[in-house]
Amino acid sequence: MTSEQEGSDSVAEFVDGDPAAARQLRASLRVLADHYAGEPLGGQIEQVLAGRASMRELAGDPEFAAMAHEGMREFAEEWATKTDSEKAALIRQGQATADDLRR
Repeated sequence: MTSEQEGSDSVAEFVDGDPAAARQLRASLRVLADHYAGEPLGGQIEQVLAGRASMRELAGDPEFAAMAHEGMREFAEEWATKTDSEKAALIRQGQATADDLRR
């Protein structure tokens, strides 16, 4: 992390200071760090969670970018298989989860 980043919370900044979104992002990063434990990507994510690297640095990591791109591709394929009612139910579930995080 550069000296200009010291003392800043890049996870919170990444989500424009939304505390619920920051909690969710940290939880998601924790899952990824655990999944990739012992691998360079896991170490990079751990650095972000510890505040020693920024989200910008992580986003610029080619392995992270490839993993995120593949995840979004898989999501889009799965989403395309859902009916309108299934999509609506998933959206409601996501909104309820977001509401719970904001409390």
